[in-house]
Amino acid sequence: MVEAAVDNLLGSKIDEVVVVIGHRAEEVREVIKDRPVVVAMNKDYQLGMLSSVKCGISHASKESDAALIALADQPFIESGIMNRAIDEFLSGDKGIAIPTYEGRRGHPVIIDLKYRDEIMGLDENVGLRQLMLDHPDDILYIEVGRGEITRDMDYPEDYQRELKKMKRNDS
Repeated sequence: MVEAAVDNLLGSKIDEVVVVIGHRAEEVREVIKDRPVVVAMNKDYQLGMLSSVKCGISHASKESDAALIALADQPFIESGIMNRAIDEFLSGDKGIAIPTYEGRRGHPVIIDLKYRDEIMGLDENVGLRQLMLDHPDDILYIEVGRGEITRDMDYPEDYQRELKKMKRNDS
């Protein structure tokens, strides 16, 4: 799952991929060891997703203008979807880009790093959603017409469901 997500990121227009590890860190490090990525250890991963976002942003190149936040449990988001989001973000004038499918928000989210300090100061209990609530006029919604942006695998049964789908599609 992590390998597929990382490979999709590497196949996109992204200049730098930072992979944040925490839970099962050594296993993840091992499967991505040959990929050209920056690995960032999040010692506070048990605090939730925002701690990983903060860790990734703190390890991003200081020259970075924006961060694309992708989730490892969404390996079916292909590079083309990411590239479309990147292109629309770069051609627009908004600081936050969120892909949508049938009105539902998804990933990957792109955030202008003019918000870097604000993100680093967000409360772990509130999360990154607070940034969106604080800047609703600075959000670009991108309808991508693809449901993958809203699907993830939080539980083992989700993973098994996706494997079954893949097997059906390969037949």
